[in-house]
Amino acid sequence: MPWNLALFWDINQLAARTGWAHPFMAAFALWGGPVILVLLLALAWWTRRGRGDAARALAAAVLTGVATLVSLGLNQLFAALHQEARPFLALHGVTVLLSHSADNSFPSDHAALGAALAVGVLVFARGWGLIACAVAVFLAFARVYAGMHYPLDVLAGLAIGAVAALLLVPTLAGVLGRLVQRRMPNPLRPLLLGIEAPAPGAAVE
Repeated sequence: MPWNLALFWDINQLAARTGWAHPFMAAFALWGGPVILVLLLALAWWTRRGRGDAARALAAAVLTGVATLVSLGLNQLFAALHQEARPFLALHGVTVLLSHSADNSFPSDHAALGAALAVGVLVFARGWGLIACAVAVFLAFARVYAGMHYPLDVLAGLAIGAVAALLLVPTLAGVLGRLVQRRMPNPLRPLLLGIEAPAPGAAVE
């Protein structure tokens, strides 16, 4: 697609002119973005401990992790159906910030992972989720900036990750949360839910 290639060159030429940002952008594109998103997921869950929706928040956090794995699996399926060389292999003069294997470029695993984590957090902790969404979008941008992907690759990855999270987290968090509320072993309740175990014989809502 002409716009895809044109936008790639616009972003990658920006990278060529901003060498001062290369260490940060390379680290963010490779591991920084995913690490920040995992930390935001953990913080979103932690801040829900002790609240009335603590069990649902824990369930949503676990389901977010599951959605992330599902999105990566879907990415591999789409990659098998649509072979595309990395920009640094297909084009000459690309500014490349990371060493990378010559595997398929479409869709972006990093973008899918980022979107699944961000949308999963957004489902149960809106404030943290909005921050996570901004981080996920910047991660997608950083992958193009680093010469790893075309814009369409990261857009597809973002869409796959977001859909996986939206299909799993909102639909199952309530059911799994109620199961957690009833079946959570008493010694783990203060740590994972931030609440004390119910007294013997007490009804569980």
